[in-house]
Amino acid sequence: MPCDFTRRAFLSRAGAAAWAACALGGCSGGGGAGGEPAAYRARPHPMADAWKARVGIAQGGDDPARNTLAAIEKLCGPDGVRTFVKAGDVVVLKPNIGWSQTPELGATVDPAVVAAMVRLCREAGAATVKVFDNSVGTDSKCYDLSGIEKAAREAGADVFLCARHRFRTVKFEGPLARRLAEWPIYEDALAADVLVNIAVAKVHNLSYVTLCMKNLMGVQGGDRGKMHQEIHRNLADLNT
Repeated sequence: MPCDFTRRAFLSRAGAAAWAACALGGCSGGGGAGGEPAAYRARPHPMADAWKARVGIAQGGDDPARNTLAAIEKLCGPDGVRTFVKAGDVVVLKPNIGWSQTPELGATVDPAVVAAMVRLCREAGAATVKVFDNSVGTDSKCYDLSGIEKAAREAGADVFLCARHRFRTVKFEGPLARRLAEWPIYEDALAADVLVNIAVAKVHNLSYVTLCMKNLMGVQGGDRGKMHQEIHRNLADLNT
């Protein structure tokens, strides 16, 4: 199916999603799986436009936590995570915990990366740091085998499994949303002051690569198999 979503527009949006520190406070609407869909609108972050194309890269060595700190310093400068996280904020970290595999296999985010982000957000003054994912496999096994639950808890996070009754049906509105009409989204992601999307780079037979835009599917409920029909357009809508 032809699509006029340009490569430039995709890369610009992907750059904004890469760190994905999205100010989501002040969302409007209620809605739920059994009620009327709600239209949630993220509060625009004052630095969003300036940060769309910024990338912080760290490589080498065998310490994922150190590389995380180095990448954030390159991305954010001396203020680090405080650029986005303010005192009293409710922060949601959405790592890829989608599979019941050990960290060495690379199917999920390294637990040291998640723990480092938890500590940074707490040091920045976050009131609460929540960690969750709507895993593909059995959630508790994914949380355990990945090592993320243990590492995040020890760093000071509130780690929990997704509860079915806490998904809220959200409308996708506006000119950029072209295929998804509505979808159940986890309410903690909608209500957070800051959402940090933490992906692991992997290949994928449909999207070719799995990064932050696809990792956001972890806040979705419903039949996510339908997302794979015209997956590129659906992911663009989800990340709008």
